[in-house]
Amino acid sequence: MNTIDHEALVDGLAGLEGDWICSDEDLPEGFEDVYVLDRDEKRFINNGKQGSSKDAKERLVMNFDPERV
Repeated sequence: MNTIDHEALVDGLAGLEGDWICSDEDLPEGFEDVYVLDRDEKRFINNGKQGSSKDAKERLVMNFDPERV
């Protein structure tokens, strides 16, 4: 996650036509006009090393109202 350019991610998603959904632990700046669903805490692998994991909250970010589908 440390290597993701969040600004480029937000800009790229904003430029897409149609509906999209993105899963992220943190909500980057620029996601003002989106729907966000928080999911329960789960264990995620942190850095690929065996036995290394952390609690994280997943956020599903989408540009459509999930209630309409």
